[in-house]
Amino acid sequence: AVGDYQKAMGCYEKALELNPDSCDALTARGAALANQGQLAAAVQDFQAALARQPDNANAAKYLQATRRHMEAAGGQQPSQQQQPQQPQPPEERQ
Repeated sequence: AVGDYQKAMGCYEKALELNPDSCDALTARGAALANQGQLAAAVQDFQAALARQPDNANAAKYLQATRRHMEAAGGQQPSQQQQPQQPQPPEERQ
């Protein structure tokens, strides 16, 4: 549920305030972001975790899975934020 993700994100943010180099917090926040469809932000967190701990298997696994998901969704690059699609106006009938 949305409330659960909001609570989780608050916990990850607090953990990162206390320890900005926490690979576990970066990976967990990245996973939560990915589950919410915020793929580019998730990739950034996974990459940050791997920069701090290159052998972090969870971060590597989630990064690979998120990149595959991005490719399947149309090749969105990690630097691009996922934007919600605008609804198209109904066509006028004649």
